[in-house]
Amino acid sequence: MIEFMNQLFHISCIMAVIAAVYILAGALASGKYFAGDFYCAGKMILIGFIIPFRPRIKIFFPMGSTSILCSEGTGSLQNVFAALAEKTGGDGTVFIPAPAAAVSPVMIVFFIWLFGFFVVLFYHVMKYVSFKRMVERWSGDIADARILEAFREIKNQLGITSYLQIRKCACISSPMLIQLLKPAILLTDAQMAREDLLLVLRHEMIHLKRKDLWYRWALLLAVAINWFNPTVYAFSRAFTCFCELSCDELVTENMPEAGRYRYSMIIIHLAGYKAKSNTLFSSFSCGGKKYMKNRLFSIMSTGKKRLGTAVFAICFLSIFCAGMVFAAPGNERGTVDIPAERTVNAYGIKTNEDIDREMTEAFSEVFGNEFDKNNFPGMIITYDESGVPIVTDPDAPQKSAVYAGGKYEINGFYSSSDCSDSSLVFYVLKGRPVEVLDSSSSTTAAKVKYAGSGGYMKKDELKF
Repeated sequence: MIEFMNQLFHISCIMAVIAAVYILAGALASGKYFAGDFYCAGKMILIGFIIPFRPRIKIFFPMGSTSILCSEGTGSLQNVFAALAEKTGGDGTVFIPAPAAAVSPVMIVFFIWLFGFFVVLFYHVMKYVSFKRMVERWSGDIADARILEAFREIKNQLGITSYLQIRKCACISSPMLIQLLKPAILLTDAQMAREDLLLVLRHEMIHLKRKDLWYRWALLLAVAINWFNPTVYAFSRAFTCFCELSCDELVTENMPEAGRYRYSMIIIHLAGYKAKSNTLFSSFSCGGKKYMKNRLFSIMSTGKKRLGTAVFAICFLSIFCAGMVFAAPGNERGTVDIPAERTVNAYGIKTNEDIDREMTEAFSEVFGNEFDKNNFPGMIITYDESGVPIVTDPDAPQKSAVYAGGKYEINGFYSSSDCSDSSLVFYVLKGRPVEVLDSSSSTTAAKVKYAGSGGYMKKDELKF
């Protein structure tokens, strides 16, 4: 969770800088470069906002010196060692108090972000669902042969063979393309000449062919993920505007000045209607007066425009390098010599070697092999057929200790950890609780205590 939040905020901040440069470059290059190039660059930035992860590429720089000389800093290290010594037990293990049961600040930030994510997403989805219901209620099929003929003509010209509907809706103020899986073009109730209708239909079908609706939904996802970043909202407006400008370029490509003028008048005419229920899917109502002025200027401009290849390349490199990590190589980093007596495991974590050494020492203890019933006061002592004593403890065991029960009818209690026949002291009956003092996965015996005596029992004869 910590890594995810760090990546999210880190990448979001970097993308905010890239998006700000993108918006500024788009404003300065208005009418001088193809809007389609800026739209493609915007798609890359959009993906950068959605995916908060980047490949980590380590670039190593030599540090020059391979060691750090500690003069004044040595005192600081000694203070650290002294502080560790104060909390160190006799065996050299540092005792670290258990953390208090409290909610992590990172967890609080995560849930705040998650709440904002769902709120933004829920708001836009419900707004679209409400709009879609209204469209279904107030829209109807088109029976006008003139409109249907123009629809089929543009569809054939653009080579669109996929499913596409055309409907009229009284609750919208400008034409639009809606629905991802079953797309439909919605026209207003306004009457349009055939030439105007052809231009409007071409505009909407170009949106369909470029799959612009998918990018609009991806834009909503980017805004929801980065809802805390104010730059993403400015980028959303700029990206939507470049989407429309690039679509206008394709509609008016190789079009004479008269055709461009006619297309501009359609946009002005539709923009003059009072907005009813337009959403982000409306194609002719994006932006305010300044945007409309730039859009008309771009449509009427017949001068030669330059390719925005540099913008595209800069965006790609910036986004790709956003997660790059600069580090010095491990064998050339500065090192500090730590005194040998202070290289104890400072965090109380034992290695496998430490555990094996401790277990070897614990299991090297040998107990007395002579059985004397006087050493077992209060115990019930019986004997098997071969004369080996069987000791039964009638008292209930302490609940705080770790106990195991005998698995078989009689289970051997030995004085040596090898559990050889010569070290057998007595038997323990099945199910009788035996206190386990020490056990390890590397040993076949467990160090136990039973009836007040210490010894060993085979682990396969114990039921834990």
